[in-house]
Amino acid sequence: MEKASIKKVIWTDIRDKVILVNPRLAHIIDGVNPDHSLPLYVARYPYGSTIVNEGIFHAPEPNGNVVPIDDSRIDPKIREELTYSGTGIPAGVVLQHTMHEALVTCSQALPLGVVAPGSIFSLWKKFDSEPSFHPIHMFAITAGARFIFMVPNISNLISHKNLKRDFNLRMPPPKSLLEQWEIFKALAHHPTTKCDWAVELFFFSKKWFEKIKNDSAWQSLKLLMLEIIWKKSAYERNDTLYNLAFSRAQANRNLKPNPYLADTVKHLFMMSAGVVPGFSAAIDEMCAPNELLRKIYIESYGLTYNPTIFLPVHFDIGNKEKFIYYSMTLPTTLEFSPKSRKISSTINELSELKHVMHIYLDEIKNKKLKIEDTIIGKIADEVEFEFFHSKPDCHGEIKPTYKMTEGDPSLLYCSHNSKIKTFADSGTPIRGCVRIAAKR
Repeated sequence: MEKASIKKVIWTDIRDKVILVNPRLAHIIDGVNPDHSLPLYVARYPYGSTIVNEGIFHAPEPNGNVVPIDDSRIDPKIREELTYSGTGIPAGVVLQHTMHEALVTCSQALPLGVVAPGSIFSLWKKFDSEPSFHPIHMFAITAGARFIFMVPNISNLISHKNLKRDFNLRMPPPKSLLEQWEIFKALAHHPTTKCDWAVELFFFSKKWFEKIKNDSAWQSLKLLMLEIIWKKSAYERNDTLYNLAFSRAQANRNLKPNPYLADTVKHLFMMSAGVVPGFSAAIDEMCAPNELLRKIYIESYGLTYNPTIFLPVHFDIGNKEKFIYYSMTLPTTLEFSPKSRKISSTINELSELKHVMHIYLDEIKNKKLKIEDTIIGKIADEVEFEFFHSKPDCHGEIKPTYKMTEGDPSLLYCSHNSKIKTFADSGTPIRGCVRIAAKR
């Protein structure tokens, strides 16, 4: 397993890497021509490493461990250069693979975003006034996907014993989808797997931000960062208006949905707009060492279904080949209206969810909500929502999960050399799900 690391560099050391992932940023930095007195810090974090926990930035120490930035093992010079926003994460750019953001409360964690190569991260608080509106202690960031799980069941006690034997694994079989991540981390970190997956990024030092905020010659870089903040906050800045529009749709049609399902519909629109991620079948190594995990679960665990891996992905309305899913068994809405006390099956909830969604879409298309010229209006015209369940629906409104692969062949993707192509159509994460795709 690769150990975490951090090293001090200057712009010319990493310029070529930045050109590959963000040529516009590289061009702007070339224009301000930073000299040797302005250091940057390149860091590598192995899969599953903590980068931020409860808002506290974690940095690599000399032995390759990752510890809070205020830990005595961190080089004092590095700490001084990277704590210009307190103990929060300094601003920087992802160079390879992805970081994954989560919101963490006392009772649950929710996927918030996937930070891809070329993305400039951690800017909001840097330009905020004090006291800030930005509650950083709610945030967590990991190297690679934290919300990652197999579609087929991997909780079989006998099969799991094979993993314990082959990899000296001490953990019991996962009882929930989110427990799978801890097992995947342990497998990736085992010496025999020789996993070299790591997210690589660089951090701007304190001196860079002093220039960015105070030197007029650096205005182009400052304007780029402010533009990124403005675009990133577009949905949030209009959230109140969308809430009003959705409330108007309910009033127009005398609709009184279960508040929990109304929150879910709103979340589906946010997913469709790319604001928050949904889940998608992994077909590359961008977010996790997926090839390694598939190989282990076929050869050691003895999986008899296709090892379909779900992890967070942002929807792109322009990509007609990419699908994302919302799982009713793993709700990730950012609002938490309680479920109705009335006992309802997942398939009935899906049916009601489909009904509410179609009413909202009709109201938008008929220009009743005055939002047809927004991204939400574009979603109403160009995005398709399909509803699936593993059990048959007597009303024919919900599609059977065994038909999911007909529209989305990525569900059968397996880079490992295996003849197993049976889709686990009764797997927990799809036992009641919504598929979002661009209309073809």
